[in-house]
Amino acid sequence: MLPRRSGLVAMAIGIVLFAITVVLLAGCNASSSGVCTRLGFGVSVLAIAAGLGGAAVFLVGLRLVLPAVTPPVLAGNCPGVNWSGAYCYVCGQGLDRAGGEGRWYCHRCGAYR
Repeated sequence: MLPRRSGLVAMAIGIVLFAITVVLLAGCNASSSGVCTRLGFGVSVLAIAAGLGGAAVFLVGLRLVLPAVTPPVLAGNCPGVNWSGAYCYVCGQGLDRAGGEGRWYCHRCGAYR
């Protein structure tokens, strides 16, 4: 629960920093050099830093809130699961491939099918 709560706090901080960026840059008039002329160079740098920091903090918070994506499980990692789709016609149990001869083996019946 703690990482999720920390993630929500980080997302809120990121949104606040982004809002500060919007407010600071709204008061700027860009000159030909791209510098904020009305508020000065320091404010424009501060606004850009707040925006980049806010985006980074927001993304970290989002990563903490969202569940981690688990990779798909490969067939060899689940020994009890029948991945072939072949089932025994006598008992209905999943069949395992028996060697390379194209035959199937039912462990419940103890027979090749």
